[in-house]
Formats: sequence, C-alpha cells, structure tokens
Amino acid sequence: MATETTSLVSNREFDRPRLIRMAYYIITSVGYGLPLLVTGDPGTAKTASFQRVARELRTPYLHLSPAQRGEGYFGVVPVPTKLDDGTTVLTMPTNAAIAQMVSLGHGLIVLDELRNCPRNLAAAMLGTLQEREFGDIALPPGVRVVAL
Repeated sequence: MATETTSLVSNREFDRPRLIRMAYYIITSVGYGLPLLVTGDPGTAKTASFQRVARELRTPYLHLSPAQRGEGYFGVVPVPTKLDDGTTVLTMPTNAAIAQMVSLGHGLIVLDELRNCPRNLAAAMLGTLQEREFGDIALPPGVRVVAL
C-alpha cells in the first residue's frame, strides 16, 4: 500500500494520515485535537485522507460542504417549532450526525470549501471550527473539527 505524501516545503514531505492522527490526539486547553485548516490543490485527497483516518479510528465522520448541503443544514437559519402549550418559537435545527457525536462523545467533522462558501455560512462554519459549536449545540472535547 502506498503512503500518501504531500509536499510541505519544496523538497520535504510528510505522511498526511500520520499527521492527521497526531493532530487528533494532541491535548489542548479545550480537550483533545488541534483545530486544523488544511489547504491544497483540488484532487489531492484531502477529504479522503480524513475519511480514512476516521474509519481507522472507528469514530463517526461528517463531511460538511456548503455547496452540497445548504444553509439550513449548518444551523444558521432558525426554524419554527411548536411547543406543548401551542406557542411557536424559532430554534436551530439539530443535525442527526452531530447529535450522535455529542452522545458518543467523539467524532470527526470536516468543513470543506471554507474559503469558497457564502458569507452567511462562513460565519457558521468558523463558529463550528473556533467556538466548537454547531448551531446551538456545544461540541464535547472528543469531537474534532477540521476545515479544508
């Protein structure tokens, strides 16, 4: 099996899956895992590398791309919800995959196309990356967030 390598500095290379696993386990002030922003040319297997590592680590994986999902998926557009007393309030939608990660206490969220997404989604995606919040859900320390 060939090792995936990417040029880091002119003639130096690194093993991307190994680097991802290292970042996944580094201890930070908010728990484990470094917040990562990975850049590279299209087609260089950035997303596939994270998916493979999540599978190897046996942790839930969620790939979020604003071009594929739309703004309601990211918890930036409130939806009307009827309460038991008949009143209607606006709440943020809950994503089933995020809810599963929160209940398990671990997972890997990959935010794709961060640099190319619409402004209203960029704020939500940055909030997920920096503040570790998805809509109105605080992510536990075991959920790692990466932006591509």
